[in-house]
This record gives sequence, structure tokens and C-alpha cells, in this order.
Amino acid sequence: MMLLREDYLSKIRGFYDSDLIKILVGIRRCGKSVILSQIINELKEKRKVLENHIIFINFEFIEFEELLDYKKLNKYIKDNIQDDKMYYLFLDEVQNVDQFEKVINSLRASIKNISIFLTGSNSKMLSDELSSVLSGRYVLFNINPLSYKEYVTLTNKDGKDLNTFWDYARWGGLPNRCEFTDETDIKNYLHSVYDSIILRDVVKRLNLKDTILFDMILQYLIKTTGREFSADNIIKYLNKENKNISNETCIII
Repeated sequence: MMLLREDYLSKIRGFYDSDLIKILVGIRRCGKSVILSQIINELKEKRKVLENHIIFINFEFIEFEELLDYKKLNKYIKDNIQDDKMYYLFLDEVQNVDQFEKVINSLRASIKNISIFLTGSNSKMLSDELSSVLSGRYVLFNINPLSYKEYVTLTNKDGKDLNTFWDYARWGGLPNRCEFTDETDIKNYLHSVYDSIILRDVVKRLNLKDTILFDMILQYLIKTTGREFSADNIIKYLNKENKNISNETCIII
């Protein structure tokens, strides 16, 4: 079952034909690609947009690997625009393309009959560099995992049942975790999300070498939610675990 994420679609719908760049930002696996597919379905079914006027590229798909070169990407898109009718361009996980900003800026400057949608998962999508290149020419939509209302709709559970609420509160609203009912399976899925997505992105963003140390600090924060937070408290905790770090290192992390 695919949940129609109407709360987001209703905010984006008014910009379908706008020349503003539509940017959907959120953590990986929160449902950005699904929202793009739902926009595409609306364009086809309700607006009768032809298939060859929709250009969709997911940069996590190996078949688009060649287009990670921004010059080849720019040429590919322009080669697919054949007439003066509106074209709809969807670039999913566009942050994987080095200097993608140049492509977007070039398209806006040279092509008038194009509506551009981007999704991204890291800080580069909110960087000063991107803001400078697209200054005043984009609209940003922050995409989150499922809300409680969406979770109840997707799972067909009783939203007034406390067990439903605590299940959501405990395991969160990442859409794919709703595929699992066994607690071990849910834990394994969320652990893989943490290892391969959250930890990887944070480590890359902060240029960290000691991922074990970062993980221990995160575990400390989870265990001590609601307590007084300070670098000194973290250092004391790590020293008990035989991890000797300086105050400066802790602050950097």
C-alpha cells in the first residue's frame, strides 16, 4: 500500500508550473522519492502530461551513473527537450552530482519551458553556495517521516489505541519500517538505517575519523535524554568506557 502524502502534495501543487526550483529536503528513506512519483502520477493522470515531457533521474540508480558528470547531465536534459511545451524535470538525490548547481542555473537561464523538482538528503542542499546560486529562485519543502496520522492511515491501526501510539513513539515514522511487525526485524532495519545512512552522512559532513567515538557519544545522549547536557558529562562517561578524549575533541564532534 502506498500512502498518498496529501499534506505535502497540497503545499507543492501550486508550484507545479512555476519557474521556481522546487526543492524537497529530508533524511534518506523519509519518503521524498515517493512524493516525486505521486507528483508525476498527478501530472500524467490529471493534467494529461505526456510521458516524453517528464524527465526523471534518480542518481542512486546505476543506469544514471554516467549523468553524475554535471556536463553530461546538462546535455542529456537539453537533448530531451524537443518542443516549446512544458517539461517537468525530476532530479532525485541530486546532491550526488558534484556541481549540480551549475546545471540548475544553466537550465533556468537557457530554457523557459521547464519546471524543476529536486530532492536531497544532506546539508549541501541547504548550503550557502546553493542559496547564492539560486538566490530568490527556489522554494523549499522540508519532508519528514510519517506523522502519527499518516502512520495510522498506512497501517490501518486504531489511532486511539495506546498500543498504536506507543508503537509509533518507540519505532518512529520511517515508512519502510511499517512493513515489519516483528520487533527483531524492526530493530535490524532501523539499525541498518542508522549505520548506512545517518552515521555515514554525519561522519562525512563532520569529516570524522573515529566513528566508534561518535557512536558512543550518540548512545550516551540517547540514554541520558532529559538530563543536564555538557561536554564534561560526556567526557566523564567516555572515560569510564576507557575512551580518553579532550574537551576540545568532544566539542568538535
